[in-house]
Amino acid sequence: MSLLKPCAAPAVAASVTGVLHPDAVYEILLRLPAKELCRLRAVCRPWRSLLSDPQFIATHSARHPEPLVVAGNATGYRGDGVLFDIINLSGQVVKRVRSTAPTGGRGNERVASIQSRLVCIADETGLSCRLLDPATGSVCAFAKQFSEEVSPRYAHRYNALVAFGQVGPTGVYKALRVVDHSFIWPPVYEVCTLDGSSHARWRAKQTPTYGFRLNFLHSVVINGKVYFLTDLQVHNEQDQIAYFDLETEKWSPSIMGPLSSVANNGDGDGLTNNHIDCLNLSLAELNGCLVVVCRTVSSSLDLWYLKDFQKDLWVKKYSFQVNLSAHLSEFYLHPLLVLTDGRIVTYLGNRGSLRTYDPSTSNYTEVLMNKCVSVGLYTGSLLSLANSAK
Repeated sequence: MSLLKPCAAPAVAASVTGVLHPDAVYEILLRLPAKELCRLRAVCRPWRSLLSDPQFIATHSARHPEPLVVAGNATGYRGDGVLFDIINLSGQVVKRVRSTAPTGGRGNERVASIQSRLVCIADETGLSCRLLDPATGSVCAFAKQFSEEVSPRYAHRYNALVAFGQVGPTGVYKALRVVDHSFIWPPVYEVCTLDGSSHARWRAKQTPTYGFRLNFLHSVVINGKVYFLTDLQVHNEQDQIAYFDLETEKWSPSIMGPLSSVANNGDGDGLTNNHIDCLNLSLAELNGCLVVVCRTVSSSLDLWYLKDFQKDLWVKKYSFQVNLSAHLSEFYLHPLLVLTDGRIVTYLGNRGSLRTYDPSTSNYTEVLMNKCVSVGLYTGSLLSLANSAK
């Protein structure tokens, strides 16, 4: 189907009318920001064809990278049916997607996870899921059935959480689902390959020896691997990281996090005085790197980058004051992106805002938006989206 297989690119207009040579017009348009080009699509059909061409969009995106953020909602919490907004760093909504499902009860939907250019949408239970491409509207639905190992147990009450990613040179998508039955049964882990066929089924996989939470603060998908912070209640190490390889469909040995790694190496300076509990730890993917985010009681935000996977070697690349206020219900920050000038874009969950920090000064700018149940970067281009928010 179109979501999982590359679409045929429309032919670039043979000529662009006007007094300038088509090649000159092409180069001029490449220099303009995407927001202006969206307006220029209305000038004439040849321009619309050119500005909609995937090759032009890819070239323009390489020259003008513009960070966009998906702010995912749950329709049960909102009365307007909005599933998610795609916004720029100025807070402007450039694309709005509404739910098409009936509201109320299990008809409520939520954004379960975000990866690259796709958004995973699930119903209230997590059983019914689909991947949506906001640029094309293409949809790929997951199999609705449970695996054979799960079906007899989870006939009625359950919750399911989903993460997905691309694997291998073929670029196919796979999803990992964690099915939980309110502590009556142990969680079950299932995998589904999204190849566009009607024969895709969920397959039960081995249960890990540790527990974790699958959400956008405590899990992240990088290069086909799903990383999790382990549950502190069942594991001795507070920053131990487990991961599941979507390509091999196997659990791998856990990774020692930066706090445990530094302490075990005999260098605990600064760790004993800054007590860190689970609420102050999260995982992030920043510019392709696995990062442990640590907020200390002294209100600093430390970003630890994994540098050597085999040696559990971490480097604290950023540390800056964030000055969060408990009085204003400011409890956690989630970093989304490091800009080319070194500023760090973060999501302040309790306030529902984007804060862009300058680590060199600890100053920040803030843009208010709605509170989200999931937030992530959208790597597609503004040109690939609709011309205006809907």
